[in-house]
Amino acid sequence: MVDNGNERSITVVPDMASVSQISDFFDSCLEAYAIPLRVGYSVKVVTDEIFSNIVHYSGAKTAQILFKNDADQITLVFADDGIPYNPLEAEEPDITAGAEEREIGGLGLFMVRKMAELVAYDYTGGRNQMTVILSKTAKKRTLILEDF
Repeated sequence: MVDNGNERSITVVPDMASVSQISDFFDSCLEAYAIPLRVGYSVKVVTDEIFSNIVHYSGAKTAQILFKNDADQITLVFADDGIPYNPLEAEEPDITAGAEEREIGGLGLFMVRKMAELVAYDYTGGRNQMTVILSKTAKKRTLILEDF
């Protein structure tokens, strides 16, 4: 782990063994910066969704994650050397359909988009990069079960 004041980063081999390492990394960031519980929950949901997609679908050999703590927001950057894929181009799930009629997949990124102030994707220099900005203030509505 690299610690530069308000930024911390970690580089891992994206596999099932690194999932707990990433979880520990984010727990240490949340604690070190005294991040409010509500924001910490969003960080964990975003991390679980994006990192699990890197592990299961990217074919990446390395992944780097950046946690940046600013006064009013958290910036998370997930970068990997896997197959180019922009998840923001995927069709959003039909949340009005019942669970039985709904297509599999897409709900995780839907949740990320609803929680975040900004979600952006870029593919540069042979690397996927997903940036997620979460507000520390209650600008976004908290998701509830009825949203799904």
